[in-house]
Amino acid sequence: MKYLFIILPFVICHVRCIIPPYRLCQPSASHSKTGVLESINVDCAGLSVTHDCNLKRGTNVSMSATFTSNVNTSKVTTVVHGILGGVAEFFLHLLSKDGEEGVRFNGVTEDACISNVNHCDITKGEIIQYTNELPVDIHYPLLRLTVKWEIRDDQNNDLVCIRIPVEIVD
Repeated sequence: MKYLFIILPFVICHVRCIIPPYRLCQPSASHSKTGVLESINVDCAGLSVTHDCNLKRGTNVSMSATFTSNVNTSKVTTVVHGILGGVAEFFLHLLSKDGEEGVRFNGVTEDACISNVNHCDITKGEIIQYTNELPVDIHYPLLRLTVKWEIRDDQNNDLVCIRIPVEIVD
């Protein structure tokens, strides 16, 4: 029994350290009205001591998600924002130019029908596999931020919305 108390903290830390942390944008719900997140995988270049997902400059990061659509939709879009802690929201809106939270990431192809989902004529109750890969530019500053990743339907409602704490590293 005494060995269990010695080993258990290491097991918990090991499990926590290999799973990238994320949270849903609606913290009180396990899903949005239009979709239910079933699983997610973010290909981090390791985890920082604060358990942020490390994104190495000059590489690509891949993300895959499986979700169930609660609506019929003929269009799926990807919207990614960077949310910088400690920066006044007023200034971020000036940078964002779309009126949404954070700074919009322009390196993503927004039309997910091109290469991120296998088809876009989605019916209610259908399970969808989504994949995407984003470049982490060599010129990005070394900093910590939260990435807000949204997969939206044809009415611009979130099918999936997650927040991933990341740190850009060399």
